[in-house]
Amino acid sequence: MSEWIKCSDRLPEIDQQAWISFLTPWGAPDRGQAYGIYLGDGDWYWDVSESGDLLSRSEALKIPETTVCYVTHWMPLPAPPAD
Repeated sequence: MSEWIKCSDRLPEIDQQAWISFLTPWGAPDRGQAYGIYLGDGDWYWDVSESGDLLSRSEALKIPETTVCYVTHWMPLPAPPAD
């Protein structure tokens, strides 16, 4: 399994999918983890809803800044199963 990478050290490629760790702006719990997609310029999109539906990149870029959490670390996703 991959190790956590600090966003201040390196960011993934644009549109790369990753597992992310983030700080929440609304209090406890103050840290979360989720599947995310890097959008570039330090921006991410992720969905922690029960549906698991992700928006397209253009839709994600329309999300108001007030809904954004601060992503601190990420790690590449493992390769999918071969069978």
